[in-house]
Amino acid sequence: MNKYKVLELAKKYGLKTLDTVCVKKNVIPKGIEYPVITKSISPVEGGWKADVHICHSENELKIAYEKIKASTVILQKYIEKKNEYCVDGFCADRGRIMFNAIESTYNYLIPGYYSPYMTVKKFNNPDLREAMEGIMKEIEFEGIYSIEFLIDQDDTYYFSEINFRNSTWSYAATCAGMNLPVLWAKAMVSGKLETAEEDIWVEDFMAMVEPIDYGKRVKPKEIGLGEWLIDFKEAKCAFYYNKEDPEPFIHMCKNWEKFS
Repeated sequence: MNKYKVLELAKKYGLKTLDTVCVKKNVIPKGIEYPVITKSISPVEGGWKADVHICHSENELKIAYEKIKASTVILQKYIEKKNEYCVDGFCADRGRIMFNAIESTYNYLIPGYYSPYMTVKKFNNPDLREAMEGIMKEIEFEGIYSIEFLIDQDDTYYFSEINFRNSTWSYAATCAGMNLPVLWAKAMVSGKLETAEEDIWVEDFMAMVEPIDYGKRVKPKEIGLGEWLIDFKEAKCAFYYNKEDPEPFIHMCKNWEKFS
């Protein structure tokens, strides 16, 4: 769960990473290049996402320290990313079995926030796979994960972090016919993948977190309601709406302001 150690593993297995230092809270390293983004050393320490701040100067970093709850902080070079790239999958047999189901990129970016409208594709990046396999085997990880990268303006992929859990985005894999919790459980029991990765074909599709996307694009008049409804209708994966299980969508609609 130590993000700095995972970054070191990423470098060990050949992944590009942004310049990063790990310090005790309130320490200002000499020679650090601004802007930087602050993160708690672990998702179980401090304020988690509340400890994330973008600091363009030493003074801004000092102000951020006043709000940060974690005792140990990662300071990482901040870039104006072109996009983000996320891989969702699972490992079994102490990391020796790895299944990367989908890769996702955002259709538009929101500064300091995730995009709720994304393009989902079948995972197809053998170079990254080799490095990710090395990391997971060394950790001996068993479970569902999402691995995140930042894409720089020159299309360079920088390793960001690994979420060692079944993330929200993995539901898009279910929509593509790959229910990761079920596939992971079967692999743990049998010691092998039930379906070979190359046998699964997924056409590219759109996934949408409906209330958030509506709030980010329709409310500020970035697009019209009619255009948004077309996008919603064409999205193969909606994170709330499912005609077979309508209750989450109904609950969301009744509490629209909380969700949007």
